[in-house]
Amino acid sequence: MKPRLMSIAYVLAICIVLVLSILSFLDTRELLRTEGVGRTTRDAIERLEAVQITADEFEGNAQAFLLTGDPSYSTAFQASSQTLDDQEAAADQATAGRPGLEHDRDVLRGLIQQMRTGTIRGLSRPDGQVQTHPDDALIRDLAGTRAALGRIATQMRAELEAQLVVERAQHRFLRNGSVVIAGGGVVALAVILVIGFLLLQERQRRKAIEMDHNRFFDLSIDLFCLANIKGFFTRVNPAFPRLLGYTLEELTTRPIMAFVHPDDRERSLHELAVLGEGKDLIEFENRYVCKDGSIVWLMWNCKSYLSRQMVFGTARNITRAKIMERKLLENEQNLERALRAERRSLLELQSHSVALERSNRELKEFAHVAAHDLQEPLRMVSSYCAMLGETYRGKLDPDADEIITLAVDGAKRMQVLIQDMLVYARVDSSALQLAAAALSPIIGEARLNLQAAISESRAQIVYDELPDVWVDRRQIVQLLQNLIGNAIKYRSEEIPVIRITASRIEHAWRISIMDNGIGIAPRHHDRVFGMFKRLHTRDKYSGTGIGLAVCRKIVEIHGGTIWVESTGVGGSTFHFTIPDQPSPTATPGPVPILPAAPSTTTSSNSVVSAGVEAQESITA
Repeated sequence: MKPRLMSIAYVLAICIVLVLSILSFLDTRELLRTEGVGRTTRDAIERLEAVQITADEFEGNAQAFLLTGDPSYSTAFQASSQTLDDQEAAADQATAGRPGLEHDRDVLRGLIQQMRTGTIRGLSRPDGQVQTHPDDALIRDLAGTRAALGRIATQMRAELEAQLVVERAQHRFLRNGSVVIAGGGVVALAVILVIGFLLLQERQRRKAIEMDHNRFFDLSIDLFCLANIKGFFTRVNPAFPRLLGYTLEELTTRPIMAFVHPDDRERSLHELAVLGEGKDLIEFENRYVCKDGSIVWLMWNCKSYLSRQMVFGTARNITRAKIMERKLLENEQNLERALRAERRSLLELQSHSVALERSNRELKEFAHVAAHDLQEPLRMVSSYCAMLGETYRGKLDPDADEIITLAVDGAKRMQVLIQDMLVYARVDSSALQLAAAALSPIIGEARLNLQAAISESRAQIVYDELPDVWVDRRQIVQLLQNLIGNAIKYRSEEIPVIRITASRIEHAWRISIMDNGIGIAPRHHDRVFGMFKRLHTRDKYSGTGIGLAVCRKIVEIHGGTIWVESTGVGGSTFHFTIPDQPSPTATPGPVPILPAAPSTTTSSNSVVSAGVEAQESITA
């Protein structure tokens, strides 16, 4: 049951109890009255019976005295007369005010008076003595009067008994009504007690809820307040003084606008006027000035109750969010400036890229011309120098022979250098033709190309079962040929033993070529993969120093990496990785783009020699 309905029922029950109390009072009073009336009626009936009995005694004593003249009957007669007079007075008093008995009372009173006075007059003599032995008429008159008195007394008794029956019925009705009223009162009182108990429980529950609300009100980190329409706080939770630094008295005795930042007061006054019109305030933000002078941002949600002239409000401290918002705005502005700068850089880069592409095209065109024009003069110079050597060797002085020898040697080295540069230029990612290939046949092809060097050095090439990889077969043959030839070229005094292994790493295969050669000093591990990086003189190891640069370029355009491990003695191990998916990465850094050499008739041995001699960048 709702508290409002219980309160209404409680008030109704109290009203019912009051009405029942009034009815019970009236019923009790009427019950007492009817009981008194009944008692009076019974008394009147008894008085009338006493009158009849006394009248009979009076008649008997009078007749006995008249007939016998015995003085003792005279005394009894006198006593009966006095008693009859007393009984008549009592009966008259008992029947006074009874409806329907006024005439009978008068008749009864007259008969008693006639009976007493008539008898006394009949017995009196002129000399004052009592007359005895009267005539029969006096006795008959006395008997007739007594009989009339008995009839009227009996009639009055019958009337009183009828009234007594009515009074007893009314008394029973009133008594039953009293029981009903008392029962209703008990029921109403029980209802009052039950509803009172329920209302007490509801009050305790509401008190507990109010206490919980007060705890929530006091413990909340958000700001809760009650304010009036005039613009004053009437109650604030402890979060207010904690945040603003003012005391509760200061917050509730000063106008709200005294705490608002001056720049926000106009907007706040407008919103306060909106609340005064009964409208709600949703997510309104303004600044408050703390007691120490600092500024905090608050976001308000308020609801107005015009019937109570009150405003309920909650506020949240959003200062940190505002600071972050300002920083975010600054970051966005900085990012926008950076993006504009980046766009300018991209435009400049695109411009440079276009210029670089144009330069590469021009360089490529130049390389075509240079490759064609340089090869022929070099062959001509080399041929004529050889002819000079054959014709005039020994015929000129020794200096001339040495000059001719140096000229022939320089022309040959220039020709080899141009061929190696063309080999390097042919390694191009745009020309990749990836396909799944087994490494074992590729190594076999590289061994076939290096057959002369292998036979000369009696080198042993050992490898187990190797995996299939996604590669450009032509370029991987060149890679392995260079690395195996490099191991043969820079061998130690022992017979070269070259071991090739493969191991699985994350998303790739690692291929390792381990030899027992002269090794590479750790400080040169990165330098050996550079272009034209020679670590030995030409008289000890021939070559141009391009071979390992070609190896690095082949590995990187396949999306892998290459490195060397060596302590400087006891051989070296070259490792390179090949991804297990056909997705080669871009080539690293811009490199000179040189065209392929014009079609010339170069033997396979000269190609192998160029590949081997290109590894001269390795040092012990």
